Amino acid sequence: MTHASESFFVGRRTRTRATVNTYLSEADRLVQIYFALRIEESCAELIGRLQEWVDRQQQQLQNAQNKMRHARGWLQQRTAELSHPVPAAYEISLAEPPLVEHLFTTYRGSTEADVQAFLAAAGDPLAWADITADELADTLLRTAARAFHPISQITVEDVLRQFHPDRSPQYWQSLLQELAAGAWNLDRSLLSAGGAGLPHQLILGVPDAGQTFFGGSDLTLVSTNDPERIVALRTIYGVSFDALKPAVLWQRAYANAAGSLPLHVLSGFQSDDERARQRFALGEIFAYIQGSENRFSYHPEDHLEEAISLGHGLRNALHSFQQEKGLAARVAARAEGWIAAHGVNQALRQIDDYVNRPTRDEIRKTLQRAARSYAEKLRRNHSATGEN
Repeated sequence: MTHASESFFVGRRTRTRATVNTYLSEADRLVQIYFALRIEESCAELIGRLQEWVDRQQQQLQNAQNKMRHARGWLQQRTAELSHPVPAAYEISLAEPPLVEHLFTTYRGSTEADVQAFLAAAGDPLAWADITADELADTLLRTAARAFHPISQITVEDVLRQFHPDRSPQYWQSLLQELAAGAWNLDRSLLSAGGAGLPHQLILGVPDAGQTFFGGSDLTLVSTNDPERIVALRTIYGVSFDALKPAVLWQRAYANAAGSLPLHVLSGFQSDDERARQRFALGEIFAYIQGSENRFSYHPEDHLEEAISLGHGLRNALHSFQQEKGLAARVAARAEGWIAAHGVNQALRQIDDYVNRPTRDEIRKTLQRAARSYAEKLRRNHSATGEN
């Protein structure tokens, strides 16, 4: 511009105008370059932010997929558990394949509708990354369960009426009574005829005792308010606690603890001395304890084991028997095993023979009284069946 304005005046305007045009053209090109650069920078920044957003969404989607996989594994495991129930030996399961198939076909509903309801309840799938897999599975279960809600209104007695119309209440009563064990576990070897004649009672727990499938029977019915189960309780009466199978274990545990713990507050309870006399007597009755020339010893069940010397004289032998840890329990266990093998009647004959032997020895008399007390308990159990 300076050179154009200072040049020769002829043609100065033309040269000045051309110079101005050149300047404006260059300035315009520079502005275009500047704007293009700013646009490119803005695009690069936008693309970078979009990339960050995409990365976050991808991570969120990955988390949601992980939650879905965990939820699917949980549901598959739960399905396997429910598909193969294993009823106990004392249970009757009505969930047989034909019944399950009928109920499923009737109430399964629409899978598409369940999916739509689930999506509405669970919200945006990307938001599933923020909840636990258990919560996701629980939402799906609650959604699917709506279709099966009518099944929850069907009681076990409805199933008996509708799907087993050929089976009477007496049929089910007989089956339940056969499966129901006694409320206490008896050692039937100690009972005459195995306790077959013992009085017993069957009690049924039904959903509603006032309106039940078993209403016409003579059974004792109790309302449990459990629509899915019928519970049978069978009780047996007329025997001493000595006839319970765990009684032997209780006695052994008692004997082990008696030496170190105060076990009783009732003065009338059987004393340790009385129990020791009773078991010493059983040992003599069944020849586990033998006396020769006033010397007594205990002979173990295994003939290869050495006999345990109990000393000279009946009084000393009884004292040694009490002091020998675990010996009384061993004698009791062997005696109970003998009675189970040979029968109560044979045992009573041998005990009576021991009790009726004439003697003037006061120690011997205390042993005979202890044996008689044991025989009385054995007779009570034996006669509980009502047999002679």
